[in-house]
Amino acid sequence: MNQTTVLNKINDLGYQGIKEAYLRQIEDTNYTKLSFEERLYNLLEAQEIFLLNKKIVANLKASKIKNKSAAVEDIDYSARRKIDRQTLQALITMDFIRNHQNIIITGKTGTGKSFISQALGIRAIYDGFKVFYIRVPTLLEEIKIARAAGHIQISCENIQDFNYLFLMILEYLQ
Repeated sequence: MNQTTVLNKINDLGYQGIKEAYLRQIEDTNYTKLSFEERLYNLLEAQEIFLLNKKIVANLKASKIKNKSAAVEDIDYSARRKIDRQTLQALITMDFIRNHQNIIITGKTGTGKSFISQALGIRAIYDGFKVFYIRVPTLLEEIKIARAAGHIQISCENIQDFNYLFLMILEYLQ
């Protein structure tokens, strides 16, 4: 058996992560110092990482989060924003999702409510949760259309697939 045969089988099986790691092993002579089990484990770990990254990319796209670069590490805790650091650090653990709890983030315009929610959503995706971002008026319109078409249950079931549903409520003060 040769490397081409192995690569063809890896391609047939669709193991892209294993393929990339196998090619690295072929090129890097340091891998020859490892045992069979260590090399095999390296290949399996590479496939696992590949699949996790693929899942993250798919969940980021499905989430419809507007600011894909929002990160909890970039949250501005300056005094004028009046953000409770301890509360936010507790939210970053994602225990509220695991415990099936709801959160409501309130504040004046420009205090970072959307950024914080999207940053939490992105963190949740990286932690393996499914997230969906939608404006409430858009959600209500979609429900109205689904109800008129007789598909309301399907629409609600689609929403239930997500672990973290971020509803963006826009308030206008007159």
